Amino acid sequence: MYVGPNHPNWKGGKHAYRDIMIRMTAAKVCKRCGVTDFRLLTVHHLDENHGNNMIENLVWMCYNCHFLVHKNKEEKKKFMEVLV
Repeated sequence: MYVGPNHPNWKGGKHAYRDIMIRMTAAKVCKRCGVTDFRLLTVHHLDENHGNNMIENLVWMCYNCHFLVHKNKEEKKKFMEVLV
């Protein structure tokens, strides 16, 4: 079967986090604002380590919320407090 390491284009799985999230049964909804349009969703690494693709470290976010959490310290703090 040509999946993961068996696929000729496999690059170590470092950028496979979106595929991991798509396969999960969790709702595809922005964890911050609730947007459900899949075209607007991206994956956010909670610890900001793109090498840590454990499912506990990944959440769906819309592009707007993702930008805010990365660029605004107060928004990031509020978001992380809500998750805990």
